[in-house]
Amino acid sequence: MLGTRIFLKLETCSPVGSFKGRGAFFAISEWLKTINKASRHSRPRLVTASSGNHGLAVAYASGILGVDAAVYVPENASATKTEAIRQHGVALVRAGKDVDEAKAQARDYAVEGGGWWLEDGREPNVAIGAGTIGAEIVEDLPEADEIIVPVGNGALIGGVGSAARALSPEIEVTGVQPAKAPAMARSYHARKPVNTDACDTIADGLAARVAIPEAVELMCEVVTNMIEVTEVSIRRAVRALADQAHVLVEPAAAAALAGAIERREQLVGKNAVLVLTGANIDRAVLLQCLQSD
Repeated sequence: MLGTRIFLKLETCSPVGSFKGRGAFFAISEWLKTINKASRHSRPRLVTASSGNHGLAVAYASGILGVDAAVYVPENASATKTEAIRQHGVALVRAGKDVDEAKAQARDYAVEGGGWWLEDGREPNVAIGAGTIGAEIVEDLPEADEIIVPVGNGALIGGVGSAARALSPEIEVTGVQPAKAPAMARSYHARKPVNTDACDTIADGLAARVAIPEAVELMCEVVTNMIEVTEVSIRRAVRALADQAHVLVEPAAAAALAGAIERREQLVGKNAVLVLTGANIDRAVLLQCLQSD
C-alpha cells in the first residue's frame, strides 16, 4: 500500500481496548500517593470528562485502585464506550454537545467539591503514562525512523514524542488530526493554542475544539510534523486495516494510517510505526467504514 516498511503498535488489546489505561493508571496512582491515608474518612473521589476511551480507562483504573469516580461524557458520545463505562460502576453523566462542553461542566462540579479534577491532556502524569508507548517502540524497534500518532488533546503525542526522542533524538514524530477537528494541528503550526468552533468528525476520540496550552507547548517541543486528514481517508483506513492487516480499530486509531498514506512520499525508504490507539468502535460506525468507497 505504501511501498515502505510499516509496523503497527497495537494498543487495541488492553483491558479497556485503547492506550488510555496507561495514563489513567499512572495519574491516579500518583495522585493517591499525595493523600494521607490516615485522614481518609471515605474512598477518594475524582472527576473527569471524556469522549469515551479516557473515561473508560479511568472507570477501570478507579475500580482496581479503590477510587470513586464521576465520568462526564458529551450527549452524543459513543454508545459502545458509554455502556462500557457504565458497567464499571462509576457515576456516568451526559453533559454538553461535545467533549469540551462536558469538560467545562465536569470541572465546575469538581471545583464545587465533587472530587479531584483529572483532565486528560493537562495532567502531566497522563502524558507520562502514555509515553511508555514511545519507549517501547524505540526499545523494540531501534531502527524506527518515524512514529505516526493520532492527535486529540495532545497528551498521547506529547508523551510518545518525549520518551521516543529522549531515547532516539533523530526519530521523527508525526501527528495526525482530522481536518474537521484541527485545533491541535492549527495550534502546532501557529506555535500557540488555537481553538476551533466545531469538531464534527467520525473520529470521536480526536474530537476537541479547545487546545490545552500545556499540551500545545510540549507538542511543539517534541513533534516534527503535523498533518490533517479527511473523513473519507479515515473511513478508508479503518477498512484497509481490517481487510489487509486483519486488525479492527476505531476511526481515531485509523487516522494514523490515513496520515501515513498522506505522507507516503516522505516515508519511502523509512521504517514507520503507526500507533493504533484503540478498537472501541460502534457497530454502525464500523459498517459505515466497511461500506465506504
